[in-house]
Amino acid sequence: MDYRSLQKITRAPGFFWAPPDQIQGDRVVLTGDEARHAATVCRLAAGEMITVCDGQGNAYDCEISTSTSREVTAAVVRVHRQLGEPAAHVTLAVGVGKPANFDWVVEKAVELGVACIIPIRAADSPPASSDPEASSRRVERWRRLALGAMKQSLRSVWPAVEDVTGLDAVLAQGRGHHHVWLADPGGQRLPASPARVNQGLSVLVFVGPESGFIAAERALLHEAGAVPISLGNRRLRAETAAITALTLIMHHLGEL
Repeated sequence: MDYRSLQKITRAPGFFWAPPDQIQGDRVVLTGDEARHAATVCRLAAGEMITVCDGQGNAYDCEISTSTSREVTAAVVRVHRQLGEPAAHVTLAVGVGKPANFDWVVEKAVELGVACIIPIRAADSPPASSDPEASSRRVERWRRLALGAMKQSLRSVWPAVEDVTGLDAVLAQGRGHHHVWLADPGGQRLPASPARVNQGLSVLVFVGPESGFIAAERALLHEAGAVPISLGNRRLRAETAAITALTLIMHHLGEL
């Protein structure tokens, strides 16, 4: 996408989401909260332009045809593919800590361009992370936060937030990634110069909970081939470490 197109989207009155089944040909329909926000909060009327994404990498500049709090219909004017998406597919596997702090991690990670977030039930995660019902409610909340952050940051892919899981299960998935990194005080710094990244490069990065991964978990990560990377010379809170790791990685991949 060229700079002028991005400027038009950034200045548009609204950036909304609609599931793929509500985008048919050159017609887009917003319902529920999206329609209420467009018609009632933004007060958008027929003839005005909006951008709608489907959460699967497609974004549509549209002209509104009808606008009510129950339904907004619009005609597609142009289509953008992979709007706001980085070339690399980055997964953040992070130890679950305090719920409010994890909310913040989800929002900021999505803004930075993460493709997937895996909440890890680490040895030093709060006991509540082992409660299936409480974990399910929190994951649903994190998925809603990811949707909001996707729209706020003008992205076209709704990043996945997986169910809370153990470290072993995540390590079993790690073999399919081009790079597996572990935020670690004893690690090496990533090169300052951006790397050349091919479309589809896959990266998995691990960040521990508030007190970090215990020795047994760190041993598992090293055995699985996770390469330690440094986040600097200061001790960081878990949520700060997660976002710092992503920032350094995105810069290394040429995305910042």
